[in-house]
Amino acid sequence: MDLATIRTIVKKRGIAGIFSYMPEVTCRGYVEGSGWRPPQASGEACGTVGKSKRLKAFCVGVDSSIVPGGIRYSARVRDSAREDWVNDGEAAFAGRAKYAEVMIIELTGKLADIYDVYYRARVMDSDWTAWVKNGEAAGSPSHAIEAFEVMLAKKGKKPLVASSK
Repeated sequence: MDLATIRTIVKKRGIAGIFSYMPEVTCRGYVEGSGWRPPQASGEACGTVGKSKRLKAFCVGVDSSIVPGGIRYSARVRDSAREDWVNDGEAAFAGRAKYAEVMIIELTGKLADIYDVYYRARVMDSDWTAWVKNGEAAGSPSHAIEAFEVMLAKKGKKPLVASSK
């Protein structure tokens, strides 16, 4: 972390903030038959679990008010190549009659220097994939994703996972 970032954190959160600060991640999923689901916080499932409802679009955002940077993501959708990258809160592949099979998420800017982004997908009629990070593929080709989870961890550290679901 550079000196300017440290000063900003101390100014906004106090000296203890340097050791505990973690940017907030939020996500939303557009679920087949129900539309956009409410925003979810870091580590919570975006979409539906066990209801066999495909994820038709998704968006992810990260608070970059203290540490500059962002988050970008893409997906491989049914019968298509991987979609173009979209950034911070934009809807990935929305408005199409397709659904996600594989997703890729990565941080940008200083956020990528300080944190790793971890994520996993819930494959329809199956289970959660293993956690992956920083641009690795989550999902299963030819199987729809019905939900996903995203969280950050300090670079080189494992995330604190609430449950193994």
